[in-house]
Amino acid sequence: MTIQISKKDKNTVVKNKPINTVSQCRMPVFAPIYFAQKCRHPKKIREEKIITPWGTLKIKGELTQLHRDMLDWIFAKAQKHEKYKSAFLFSPRQMARDLGIYIKNGNYCKFFKEKFENMRTARVTIETDQMIVYCGLIREHGYSKHKLNDAASSGKKVFNDKFYYVLFEPKYITFINNDIAMCYLPLVDDILQIKSPVVKAFVRFIISHKDLKMSLNKIMEAIGIVGISKRKYVEKKKEIISQKELLYQKFGITIDEEEIVSYTQKTPDVYFSVPKLPDGKTIEIIQPENNKPK
Repeated sequence: MTIQISKKDKNTVVKNKPINTVSQCRMPVFAPIYFAQKCRHPKKIREEKIITPWGTLKIKGELTQLHRDMLDWIFAKAQKHEKYKSAFLFSPRQMARDLGIYIKNGNYCKFFKEKFENMRTARVTIETDQMIVYCGLIREHGYSKHKLNDAASSGKKVFNDKFYYVLFEPKYITFINNDIAMCYLPLVDDILQIKSPVVKAFVRFIISHKDLKMSLNKIMEAIGIVGISKRKYVEKKKEIISQKELLYQKFGITIDEEEIVSYTQKTPDVYFSVPKLPDGKTIEIIQPENNKPK
């Protein structure tokens, strides 16, 4: 999986674009796991309120680092729909290949359909000094019948998995456009190739800062590693520390002997895009409970 560079000039820096936002990385919207924990109550889903130095998060639904990987991949790799700005077209098989996911029976659509359903039913509230957001992430998803019919009528061999689409909630897109956007397209491949969801959450939190010096324990708390046994906590810390060399080589993140994490954003083609918000006013992006997507 590579980022394409213009054939005319291979030295040209890849054009960047928004992939994520600061609020989504600094608050544990996406839990530092790949799959939701199984419990005695199968119908019970994650629902919690978390107060952080960067704002307050309320979340209802199962959102993990796997869901964040899928979103990163879509914003970086998928084809934008010609008509709908909030819609993207892509191949689930290609997504699975790039995310390093192998499904024994090859039914990648079924696998991702479940994950997109998690994002469709989830609800997120984020309150910061400048924004109040209440929204879902995805409005609908499925096969693009229009694309399938076009391909069939032109005599092309049709493969269903080439024409999957995701339509994002307009409120979620509005939130992305009004939050501080993180443009890290050149880092997407390196992040997706990390095996550990804990390390992925750690990296995404770190690169949401231009300069950072913070204890590893504080960062672990920030990314949602709380309320677990001491043994599991130590194991997750070791997951991060064991990747010190990769973290430094790929992202410029250092962890010293006292477990202090340091980072300074030095790559010019990785940057933040700060929207111009009205002075002294709070942006409200609200989706009432009685206006859920159909």
